[in-house]
Amino acid sequence: MSGVGAINTPDELSAYLKDKPSEDADGAEVPHVSVAVVRVNGRPYAFSAQSLLQVAKVKSIAKVPGCASVIAGLASVGGEIVGVVDTSELLHARDGAPLQSGPVLIYGHAEERIGLSVSAVEEIISVPETAFRKLEGDQVSPIVTSEVECAGQYMPFVDVGAALSSLLGQET
Repeated sequence: MSGVGAINTPDELSAYLKDKPSEDADGAEVPHVSVAVVRVNGRPYAFSAQSLLQVAKVKSIAKVPGCASVIAGLASVGGEIVGVVDTSELLHARDGAPLQSGPVLIYGHAEERIGLSVSAVEEIISVPETAFRKLEGDQVSPIVTSEVECAGQYMPFVDVGAALSSLLGQET
């Protein structure tokens, strides 16, 4: 670990491992990106995991009257009330009623904790930047501009920061 200062906390270790480039077969450094591989109504997606704080299993999501359909509601996560986004609505992948319980990805964004409801969380992995390819035409949206190969399968890559900024009316 030459060139790296002392690592004294789990957060420092996590940051070091996340930012540490790996080497490919030629010895050149290949930057990696952390992604959460999830399912939304049975379809696989890769969500950016850069500001992912935790994966929580919520028992219920309380609908808030008058909110936009993309807002699933509120959930208690570790004793804190967190706003939860209906990811199937966000991705235009709704197939039936919105989820009212289950896994929620908790992100830190704009000094807030915000949840994204998903059908399942399969894994959180680090993938090389070379595993990404740009989407074109009608496949592109403001929050999905590329896809990534995970476990031999290409799936849409969701830019969570852009999605949350858009929902909160912030510039990206």
